Amino acid sequence: MLMRSPPSDARTRLPTLLWRTIGLAFTRRYVVYALSLLASVTFLGLSFVHPGFLFVLAVALIFAAIGTYDVTQSHHSLLRNYPIAARIRFLLEEIRPEIRQYFLESDTDGTPFNRAKRSIVYQRAKGALDKRPFGTQLDVYAMGFEWLNHSIAPKQPAREPPRITIGGSDCSRPYSSSVYNISAMSFGALSANAIQALNKGAKLGGFAHDTGEGGFSAYHRVHGGDIIWEIGSGYFGCRNPDGTFSAERFAEQAAEDQVKMLEVKLSQGAKPGHGGVLPGAKVSAEIAAARGVPIGVDCISPPCHSAFSTPIELMQFIGRLRELGGGKPVGFKLWHRPSLGIPRHRQGDARDPDLSGLHRHRRIGRRHRRGAARVRRPYRHADARRRDVRAQTRWSGSISATASRSARAARSSAPSTLRA
Repeated sequence: MLMRSPPSDARTRLPTLLWRTIGLAFTRRYVVYALSLLASVTFLGLSFVHPGFLFVLAVALIFAAIGTYDVTQSHHSLLRNYPIAARIRFLLEEIRPEIRQYFLESDTDGTPFNRAKRSIVYQRAKGALDKRPFGTQLDVYAMGFEWLNHSIAPKQPAREPPRITIGGSDCSRPYSSSVYNISAMSFGALSANAIQALNKGAKLGGFAHDTGEGGFSAYHRVHGGDIIWEIGSGYFGCRNPDGTFSAERFAEQAAEDQVKMLEVKLSQGAKPGHGGVLPGAKVSAEIAAARGVPIGVDCISPPCHSAFSTPIELMQFIGRLRELGGGKPVGFKLWHRPSLGIPRHRQGDARDPDLSGLHRHRRIGRRHRRGAARVRRPYRHADARRRDVRAQTRWSGSISATASRSARAARSSAPSTLRA
């Protein structure tokens, strides 16, 4: 049989392919895996010389086994292209918050609460000393830095915490509110223990606890803390079987003495324009009882209300709630810019929503100072009474302390034509 030699190009291709394969093992992608194999072979030989190398050999074999699995598996492309190194990356991503918090972040860098503020909370919770000497680590020349001036005529500090009376002449049962209160968080989003803890804190601290739109549950009633009952577009706790507003159920719960104020949530702040859904698997018997919905069925929060559709109808609905609630104060929270025209019809309340969702919560909303000035301006143009505006804006997250100041700052920084 006549034997033929392989073509010259095949003879040259094999060594080239071999060298490329060897060189690939020492590229950045495979260098960790190649080192683990090399270390396994090296320490295998050294273990015959001294048994002390057996431990190091075991570690090298474990890394080599992990790398071999990464190269041969076909489920994760990153592990296949970067054996072992990709796992190191995943580990660093996992501990990234701890690295930033413990090694990179200063005491004043973190947001929304930096390490200095968190330390004070921890110290007060433990009953430890929380006083600090005068001085600051902040940049006092930075834009927006705020400070306190010493007074040459100081007064005695108040013996009682400051409180604000909410409710004008139309309210027969006004409420003396604390400056600080617990914002809206629903039962269902929070556990029963969390609701009880928050309400007990409200009872001990003498401030109010906002229920969120999830209804006035049995766990809000355990400790008897003051309640702001929030009513959203789903009318949870005061709804008919078809999801519309039920005046009878509302009047029954609003009559309870623990309910001090009422609040209408105009839209889904976390999901504006979309509404919200609590999956049926999470709708337990307790949640269903608090919200007035069937057990195990998806609980829908519509994107808008069915009881009203215009600002005037909203004001009429608020008046109806005040009557059904026995004269208790009624407020509403909103976030959309055109709704600030509501003061032209009747004085009301504006407050920032509890936004969430990564694609929205970093950009939606107005900064505190400009938001306060923006809220203040329509009331001033509507010639609203000063006491009503102050009472309503204080309810909206205690912004009245800076509202007038921010409005003056906005006017002073504007051109003369705009100021006029």
